[in-house]
Amino acid sequence: MSKDEAVKSIRQGAIVAGLVSALTFIVACIGYFGDFSDGIFGYVNDQFIILDIVLLLLFTFGTYKRSRFATIGLVIYWLLAKLVMAFDGFSGGFFGLAISLIIFWFFAKAAYGAIVFNRIERDENPNYKKPSKVWYFVGIPIGVIASVVISIGIASTPIVGYLPDTAIQSGDEVSEAGYNSLINAQIISKNDRVKFIYEDGFFWAESGQLLTQDALVIYYTDEGDALQVFALPYESITGVELEQAGDDWSDSVYSVETLDYLWRILLSTEDGGNDRFISELNRLIDAK
Repeated sequence: MSKDEAVKSIRQGAIVAGLVSALTFIVACIGYFGDFSDGIFGYVNDQFIILDIVLLLLFTFGTYKRSRFATIGLVIYWLLAKLVMAFDGFSGGFFGLAISLIIFWFFAKAAYGAIVFNRIERDENPNYKKPSKVWYFVGIPIGVIASVVISIGIASTPIVGYLPDTAIQSGDEVSEAGYNSLINAQIISKNDRVKFIYEDGFFWAESGQLLTQDALVIYYTDEGDALQVFALPYESITGVELEQAGDDWSDSVYSVETLDYLWRILLSTEDGGNDRFISELNRLIDAK
């Protein structure tokens, strides 16, 4: 790549980044002022979108100034942002993927152009000045903070339903992938209606407890990696007691007594899910 080609690539990357920044701002305004809660406008109706816009503008300015740090940061930001959106179920389908790849191509080409330009400039220009240290003292901390925020977003988001939530879910909130896992593992049948479920394992059908129309189902993977499933009909349950209250970092422990055994279940306290689960369990027991 020649110096002129490098400058052209950087300029194109800056223009595309500016257009993406403007489009993100417009969509965010529509989502906010329209008070959307669903779809892409509902997705961007979030306070963290401000961080997205600020980062995009900083990286756009840095790309315009032919900064290697800014152009490389722009590439990393775009990849992380698209990963988060994909994990949240907003991949945009084939058209969205195609547009994202085209934008990524412009950003990657701008990053390569910035590296080539600065190398040529350093070799040809005896008065070459190193990039301003403002990118090290301002840009790097902002990039680190953004990466942490995005990483937390990824870590706390179930991957498009293929991983269970950390909270207790109602049957309507369980993804198709979750239902299929439970059915394939023979934890429930196709005719069962899940009312509430708490998966305390990392994957679906690993370890947890759920309520159907007929029974409390407890399942776990034993030391031999075999799945153990126990269905407790509501008419066989004689009592439910709280043994240990949980908090933000630990689950509540409940004992469930049947005619011939004492079981223990774990329930997350997130958003009061344990109270809803136990309330529904007691209701179903009383109805029998």
